[in-house]
Amino acid sequence: MRRLVLTLLATLGAALLVALLLARPVLVSEDGTAAVSVYDGGAAHATFADVSRTGARFVPLGTNAPSDERWVRLELLVPDREDHYVVERVEPVGEATLVADLNGQPIEAHSGDRVPLELRPIPSLNASFEVPPAAVRGAPLYIHESGGAPAPYRVLTTADFYAEVGTVRIVVGLYLGVLLAVGVYHLLMFGVLGGVDLLAFGAYASTLALLELARTRYVDVLFPMTAVDPALAIGISWALSGLAGYAVFATFLRLPATQLRLDGALRATTAVLVVLALLSTLPALHVLGALLAFVALAWLALALAGAVQAVRAGQRPAVFTLVAFGGLFIGLAAAQAKALWPGLPELAGVGFEAGTAFGALTLALGIGERIRSANESRDLAQRAAIEDARSLNVAYARFVPREFLELLGRRDIRDVQLGDQVQTETTILFADVRSFTTLSETMSPSDTFRFLNGVLARIGPVVRAHDGIVDKFLGDAIMALFPGPDTAGAAVRAALEIQRAADALNLERAQRGRAPIALGVGLHRGSTMLGTIGEAERMDGSVIGDTVNLASRVEGLTKRYGARILATEAVYATLPPDLAVLARPLGRVAVAGKRVSVALVEIADADPPALREAKAAARARFALAVAALTAGAFADAEAGFAALAAEAPDDGPAAFLRDRAAELRRLGAPWDGVDTLLVK
Repeated sequence: MRRLVLTLLATLGAALLVALLLARPVLVSEDGTAAVSVYDGGAAHATFADVSRTGARFVPLGTNAPSDERWVRLELLVPDREDHYVVERVEPVGEATLVADLNGQPIEAHSGDRVPLELRPIPSLNASFEVPPAAVRGAPLYIHESGGAPAPYRVLTTADFYAEVGTVRIVVGLYLGVLLAVGVYHLLMFGVLGGVDLLAFGAYASTLALLELARTRYVDVLFPMTAVDPALAIGISWALSGLAGYAVFATFLRLPATQLRLDGALRATTAVLVVLALLSTLPALHVLGALLAFVALAWLALALAGAVQAVRAGQRPAVFTLVAFGGLFIGLAAAQAKALWPGLPELAGVGFEAGTAFGALTLALGIGERIRSANESRDLAQRAAIEDARSLNVAYARFVPREFLELLGRRDIRDVQLGDQVQTETTILFADVRSFTTLSETMSPSDTFRFLNGVLARIGPVVRAHDGIVDKFLGDAIMALFPGPDTAGAAVRAALEIQRAADALNLERAQRGRAPIALGVGLHRGSTMLGTIGEAERMDGSVIGDTVNLASRVEGLTKRYGARILATEAVYATLPPDLAVLARPLGRVAVAGKRVSVALVEIADADPPALREAKAAARARFALAVAALTAGAFADAEAGFAALAAEAPDDGPAAFLRDRAAELRRLGAPWDGVDTLLVK
């Protein structure tokens, strides 16, 4: 109960803050005064010439005969005649036309509710005009008004006026935005969770926002090229909010089942409000709009009586309903009192806004409380179900990586369909245990499985640590994916760490008296198609495309070249600038089954330190030998590679290219700089 009270007090504070923010712009002091008088010259359709002539009869505002059409004269008194000023009507008007005589040439400026906001001389909700210089110096202003009761004008400097307009629009925009967001949020929640209470409250909060748009005439800001009839907008908004309000109240308190007589009275009052609101949209019955707020107060009084009975009956949600509609009743009553007695504090004028904000937030808390209570009753069962689902997902993820599902746009393995596919740029990594067949001949089947699992258990975490996906295990090999356009660096780092993991494993094997193992890693990147293949009863996730095949061929070349890591130019060319590697281009090759050649690059950073230093020191001479081989100067290439191999006997690529250059020299076949290697 204490938490409930504190929550409601916080909500009340938020509503009062809304009221203060909305009232503050109204309290901006004026920068001058405007004495308003109304033409009373007797002419039925007076013109500017009639009212501006010397001796034209004007009477003070409030003493004129009632009329829907009039001429008013403004005589300004401003402190600084060199400044620029704006006059603004303090009440809405159908149309106001400022007529001025500039050097014998009459000009007109049209404003008011019947004029689209975009076409008004000043984009203000109330009729506003820039004051001509002559009026600043004491000449009167003449404005023709139609539609609406006479009202005073206020005077502001242009700077103060636009600052106030901006402030008001921001504050009202935030208020309406929050109210509408609350409504839309609960409507979306209804779409997701269901529940009539969510639908009713979402509609109610949304219609309150629409009602405020109409009452404040901010609908003109949304549709600046359309002159929206305020009476039409207000009437329709009142009708909709009345229907939505009844839906909320009846849903929260289950009125038809608990308070049948009160439900009937509320339905009848709602019907009166809706009919009255719709009738007020007719031009001849606009006057009925003044009664809508009083009918709404009567409706709220009935609602409060029902909420009190529901609280006494022990309905917990009724507490929120009582507080919410009580706040709205007080706010609406304060706003109506301000309209009847203008001398009341300005804060009362925004009572309806504060009441709607308080009511909407309180009802939202009520819905939250209902959802919380319902969730508590299902919590234990849901926890068990979630735990089962989590365990199942963990088990599935061992066979189908979660990242694979994400690439397919699926959240759950149960959503995967045969034929799901997506095309993406991917860096492919193949790693293979060299001479595995020979090793396996010395091991029992169980030892073979333990050996493979031990090797692959070191490779898998390395791949995942660099945001890769272990796609599949291929006996003594592993295929890993690094999806995305900028993943070459991650794949190369993973390849280097895989080789370091192999070195660590070899130290352990040496301590147990076992022979070392060697891994070859091949890298290529390009476009791939990731998806599911198989049939209805058995499917598998896979990546297909020429990129995959070529990456596998590159890994196969590591054994022939005697290199630990080989990459294609597509990988090497896209490495990030911050990744410095010891790379040695090996020339262009065309592997088995491929017509298009690729440039191979050895990445030697994972070599033993002495060999790595030798390769780094001779990198320039190695490049010259590769260039000679590419140009077809086989003898020069053979000599260059032979010298390098003699200096570093463990330099596998130098020894292989030495022998390859000698072979090509002996064959004497046509040469285009591309070495064709029949390797799979």
